[in-house]
Amino acid sequence: MVHCRVGPDDEPVEFDLRRVYDGIKVDGQRVELLFKEALTAMPPPKPNTEKIVQMHEKVRPNVPDEYRNDVLYAPPTESQVQEARMIKQVRTARRKSKNATKPTAAEADETAADQSGGTTLNAQPREAGPPTRKKARKQQ
Repeated sequence: MVHCRVGPDDEPVEFDLRRVYDGIKVDGQRVELLFKEALTAMPPPKPNTEKIVQMHEKVRPNVPDEYRNDVLYAPPTESQVQEARMIKQVRTARRKSKNATKPTAAEADETAADQSGGTTLNAQPREAGPPTRKKARKQQ
């Protein structure tokens, strides 16, 4: 049960946050039983080789001397260094190929000019409206 108030002087409103299975509310004993029997520990995730290399090369030099021997800043193995480099090279190549397919600003203007009949949006003259403050100062 959770009690919520809109303001400090208001009456609390009760909310029952327990789950309902097949129309039956789960009581506290059932929750304890589920935590004891059904809850299994998950294995720790695989270490991220890029982060291991980065922590040793970039972060460790800035760590105080008494903490430098911590496992967190341990030097990576040669296989971890190679794997991190490979991942970085693949990511860089993917970004380059993705950016190579994007048109440049000049190409986008040319495409817009071709589609609009020879003029681009940037090349159209602006309408002469009332002078702005800068124009008014320059004219004086």
